[in-house]
Amino acid sequence: MSKLRLVLWRWHRRIGLGLALVVILLSVTGIMLNHEADTPWLHKPVRSLWLLNLYGIQTPTVTSYPIGDRFISSLGTDYIYLNDKESAYCRGNLKGAVLDRALIVVACGNELVLLTEDGDVVERIGSAYGMPSPVDALGRCNKVLCLQSQNEVYLINIDQLSWQVLDPTSQIQLEKSMAGTLPDADRQGLLRQHMGDGISWERVLLDLHSGRLFGLGPWLMDIVAVFLILLAISGVSMWYGGYRRRRIRK
Repeated sequence: MSKLRLVLWRWHRRIGLGLALVVILLSVTGIMLNHEADTPWLHKPVRSLWLLNLYGIQTPTVTSYPIGDRFISSLGTDYIYLNDKESAYCRGNLKGAVLDRALIVVACGNELVLLTEDGDVVERIGSAYGMPSPVDALGRCNKVLCLQSQNEVYLINIDQLSWQVLDPTSQIQLEKSMAGTLPDADRQGLLRQHMGDGISWERVLLDLHSGRLFGLGPWLMDIVAVFLILLAISGVSMWYGGYRRRRIRK
């Protein structure tokens, strides 16, 4: 009997410790959810990348083009960013960016967007202005701004909005703006700011409280119930064993 009681005691202690952690988790999340009206941060979007990955929100590929010591970037959507700050809507995939005089010229698949050095939109140029489309690349041809579209290279005059086809027999070559690597601090800041707008910290707490965050869902309460039953059985068994020994001694 002493061996059985020792085994029961060990498992009783282990189950109790495991349940204590679950009960603390449920209690803390439950209290916070009961007072969600007094905790404004619960309604803020989640910016933690590993948490967003748990929800199946994949980290997008960041495409960046250097502009001096700064970068024009895209997360694969129709928005462009100056370093980690949202700058403008730009239709199509980001194809290049060039600093031209005091303007940043950004090429997306279906338009050019002219920005100030602070990232403010000056002008949008699309097919309505005769721009060749889609844009495949943006760069310079012997220091003149030019773009490539459907295997043709066009010299660009921004002031006159003219597009002159470059003679393929000429010695002038398109020097494409080359993609670069956004510094890690800016990349992380960009991803944190512009991912997870549909997931709030309140939802994370609800999913943590219910077990859905770990894929347990309603099984969490079933597991807790089973462990409570085992805890009760082991506790009663140990009490009964001790009670019987006391009766025998008497």
